[in-house]
Order: sequence, then structure tokens, then C-alpha cells
Amino acid sequence: MIVTTAENTSSITITAISNGATVTVAPVSESPVVEVNPTALVSIPAAFETRVSDLEKSGWIYFVNTTHTELNPYTFQGGIEFVFPLRDDNRLDSNSSEDLKTFIDNNNNNLNPSNEGDELEMRVEFLIKTNLANRRGKFNIDIGVSSRFNPRNFLGSDNASVSEPISVDFPMFVGSTFIANGGELKCTIDGSGELYDVSVYVRKIRHGEDI
Repeated sequence: MIVTTAENTSSITITAISNGATVTVAPVSESPVVEVNPTALVSIPAAFETRVSDLEKSGWIYFVNTTHTELNPYTFQGGIEFVFPLRDDNRLDSNSSEDLKTFIDNNNNNLNPSNEGDELEMRVEFLIKTNLANRRGKFNIDIGVSSRFNPRNFLGSDNASVSEPISVDFPMFVGSTFIANGGELKCTIDGSGELYDVSVYVRKIRHGEDI
């Protein structure tokens, strides 16, 4: 049988009753102290540095079509598909990455992404007047393949020849085909009319790199 007979901050002494032998146990340590060298260099993996750089390439941009105004609207015919007039006549780009600044191509009236793997959100807003009340419209994006993507529907004005504000969101990702062919925003409305004051907000949610 072993019992404790003495204890202090530097050691613990125990005695075995059977033979009176005394054994002193090594000092009990306090909480370990970790020393930090303030001048030591910390190595950051290259992949982490790259990902931080990618996050810095996010941002948003706002394009405005000043060509088609209420006095000079874009006209369309009922039931006939047309390429929606997205234009980079004016923009807010102080919070934009460089690649977003060329996202709309005025020469070809199309979408012009440049970085594969990007995740984007695009919002298109405009005013519309139709010759008949309660007209309906639909969007999709054509990137030059057999299938269209991002189909969207919207309602026109309740009253004929009265302007109606429209806002439509398009979440999207950028693949190699989208980059190679660009994209056209196609629109069809089941009635004739006109549209104007078009603006496009584009936000890059994620820069296309592997995490």
C-alpha cells in the first residue's frame, strides 16, 4: 500500500508502508510556456495566396444604354424574336474587376465573358410599352449551341401604351463555349411595342479558379 506523506511545489514524496522506503517524485511542472519569435517568417502556401488574389477579382459593374431613350426607343414586333439591346454607352465601374469592363460588346450587341469558371449574376432592367394590354415576354441566352439557357418570363404593362418597369435576374456560370462564342440575350414578346432606358447590373460572385 502506498500513501502520500509530503507535498510541495517542487516535488511529491510518497512512502511505502510495507518497508518504510521513501521515493521522491520529480517536480510537477506548471503550464507550459510557448515562446514566440516576433521576427519569424511564416510561409503561406502558394495556392492560398492565389485564392486570395482571385477573391480580389470579384466586384460589380453597371452598364447603361443611353442610345434607346423614350424619345428614341427600340421597337419590336409581336411574336418575333430579337436580340435584346444591351449596350455599354455609359457605366459605373469603380468597383469592377478589369474583365467585367468588357462584358458587354457594343459592336456585336452581345455578352463577352473572358474568364472560365466565373460565377456571375446579371440583372436587366428596362421600361416597356406595348400596343395591347397584358402582353407577356420571355428571355433566354444563346451561346451558339443547340440549347438555350436561363429562360425567363415577364409580364408587360396592364394598360396599353403605358410604360411598365421590368427587372429580370440571370444567374450564370462561364464555360469555354460561352467565352468562345459570346452570348446573345434573346427576347420574344407576344405583342408589338417599344422599350427603352435599359440598364444591366453584373456582379461577379466568384472568380473562376479551383478552391
